[in-house]
Amino acid sequence: MYEDGVTYQYIANATNGATDTVTLGKDIAVGSLALVKVADNKVQESDMTSTAGLFRIVQKTAAGQLLYSPEFDLVNSTTISAKSYTAPTEQVTYYGYNGSTLSLGTIVSGQTYVLHFTVENFAPGIGHSPLVKTVPYVATSAVQADLATGLAQSFERIFGREPYKLIQNDVICSAAVTAANGTKSGQEVTVVNGSTGLTFETDVTYTAGGGSTLAVGDYLRIGSVGGGTALTDPVYKVTAISTVYVTVDRPVTAASGTYDDAGGTSDIEVIPAATGNAADWGFKLTGIDRFAVSGFNPQTDYYSKVRFDVASDDFDSTVVTTASVVSSEGVGSAYEVAMFESKLAMNDGKGKYASAYPPTSYRGETDLTTPGYYDTIILDCTSSNYTSATTGIQPVSKFKIILRIEAVTGALAGDDVDTALGVTV
Repeated sequence: MYEDGVTYQYIANATNGATDTVTLGKDIAVGSLALVKVADNKVQESDMTSTAGLFRIVQKTAAGQLLYSPEFDLVNSTTISAKSYTAPTEQVTYYGYNGSTLSLGTIVSGQTYVLHFTVENFAPGIGHSPLVKTVPYVATSAVQADLATGLAQSFERIFGREPYKLIQNDVICSAAVTAANGTKSGQEVTVVNGSTGLTFETDVTYTAGGGSTLAVGDYLRIGSVGGGTALTDPVYKVTAISTVYVTVDRPVTAASGTYDDAGGTSDIEVIPAATGNAADWGFKLTGIDRFAVSGFNPQTDYYSKVRFDVASDDFDSTVVTTASVVSSEGVGSAYEVAMFESKLAMNDGKGKYASAYPPTSYRGETDLTTPGYYDTIILDCTSSNYTSATTGIQPVSKFKIILRIEAVTGALAGDDVDTALGVTV
């Protein structure tokens, strides 16, 4: 019985160790795949797209099992396409100041300002309804900085209730990057991601000679270790100082590390209160890879990227969002390959679904440890190798074969499978 549209996936994480036209045996490498000619079972590594006859794909699993694809005719009934690995991206959207222009407009003290968020793909597997969140804050002054930091704290409280961390909200401002306002020469600052506390090495002075002293109400712009600061780096308000211990208004999103041990290079930069309060402010909102933290279960998780919209009716009409990066799942990420491997297993006799949780028979060939990344070759095939003895009709069977070949520093783990299929990845 033929089935229209069946899809198979075969995975290569290693070179197969075979040479062109060698007769296939169980000696091909574990975790590899090859194209073989059905008539003589020989591995093919030169272009076969003009060669008559039937071919098939063979994959050797980690358990040493040889998996064979359905047979296909490369000349008459197969369309081949290829996609090189494309890295996934997380959404980045600015509201208000965006690193070069715009602002939060004119702020009215005492007015309530609300940011409205609509988040898609926030909890794969439990439904497709979007998550809707409102983030309110009552302005305590007409200063953009006060509203921005207040809304950021409200954001942390409201989104912190979710089981997944969905969006990173960084407050940014237009105060010019001033490397000279880094901590004094030789003084390091210890930052812990997720903490509201920073530890200065000897004191809380800044500029190369330590001529200025950090005060409550000042702001800290935190860049990256050894990378300095930029206008799109997060800014935090100093709320307390106890000798060398500095507390800021919300948990730090920057990476943990030791910052700025050379005065004037400024991995952490002080923005004096007066300068910060006169600046334009905004939010840099970045989608978060949930699976980087929680891990990815191919049998229960659906691979997707967070997508969100942010809007408000409470700001001036000049306050708008700026899309910087559009989220994308990419092509050939390990999460995508693992998900396909689990869902398509039933097509080659390893059923994913059972009557009770957890699902069974996940083969687990995908490299999720690095995680790996894969180039993709797709074969769209048709077969008419059955003729009804009664009617003489030849039904056409359509099927798709997806080859996932782990790319390592640009080299194909699958040897010359792409060459044999007449494509380049």
